[in-house]
Amino acid sequence: MVKEIGSDFPIKLHIFSKKRKNTPKNAILLASGRDSLTYILKAIKPKSYVLLPSYLCTSVLEPFKKLNIKYKFYKVDKNLNINLKDLGGKIKKSSAVLIINYFGFIQPEVSKIKELCDKNKIILIEDQVQSFLTKSFFYGDYVFNSYRKFLPLPDGSFLIKPKDKKTKVNFGRINYSQLRLRAGIAKSMGLSKDRYYSLFKDAEDRLGEHPWPTKMSNISKNVLSKLDLKKISRIRRRNYIFLEKNLKSKKINLLFKKIPDNVIPLGCPIVSKNRDKIRKELIKYKIYPPVHWQLPKELNKNEFKDSWDLSKRILTIPIDQRYNLEDMKRIIKILNKIV
Repeated sequence: MVKEIGSDFPIKLHIFSKKRKNTPKNAILLASGRDSLTYILKAIKPKSYVLLPSYLCTSVLEPFKKLNIKYKFYKVDKNLNINLKDLGGKIKKSSAVLIINYFGFIQPEVSKIKELCDKNKIILIEDQVQSFLTKSFFYGDYVFNSYRKFLPLPDGSFLIKPKDKKTKVNFGRINYSQLRLRAGIAKSMGLSKDRYYSLFKDAEDRLGEHPWPTKMSNISKNVLSKLDLKKISRIRRRNYIFLEKNLKSKKINLLFKKIPDNVIPLGCPIVSKNRDKIRKELIKYKIYPPVHWQLPKELNKNEFKDSWDLSKRILTIPIDQRYNLEDMKRIIKILNKIV
């Protein structure tokens, strides 16, 4: 039977594993990245618009729409680096700036962005959803992540904030976390795909219904405390480096040519004009690479041409801790045959 690569994590409870300190000091633990972003927006009460990068998924916009908070976009280039000139021209009338460290790679000009925000007395929100395992300083006044992107948890996000900024957190039952847990356990037990896909879909539908921000579930806190994050980080780096060294196809480029020593990647993003063909070929062999991302429709296609162009060509190869070098060899064998 061919091993499946990609898709959602199976979830195991790790009952007998030892506990570890896997959360940042003084962090609030909430249910999702959207919960953390909602907490931030309620705490800062922006009087003007919030600046967002032109390359992001639509789920980032949901808390803004739910709270009726205005937002505008600034440019990132074809390598996902923030355009400082464009940001600088828009920042003075904003209330806050959100930055994203894509795929685990820290924004190269982040210290200058921090200086720019401080100079203009603008709040900096740092989205560490894709980079929380990467070894780096936190630059944001607020910093948050989403554990589910990297780890087999039904829910979870950490939020670091100024001590004097607080808002109400809901402590009720989280139906979507329970559904995700059931789906993850079903997958780990090898139950039918139709069953756990149905549970995952139901869970995502419930995510929009629960009262944001809500606390992280106790089951996720327990599972998180049992995970070996150092081992997970080593495997992710090893798998990425293998793909980096062995990708030979002239039709495919790595978005990030080299991986710095501090980076723990979300996945291995590749770029190709033949993206859709490559994706179909990989799926034929039960390799399921996600597209990060389909961009929001309100993003102006003329002003943000680089973002739209990248969105049409990008594909993320799974390299997470579930996979060994034999799995990476299987992926490379397929990619290197692409012509």
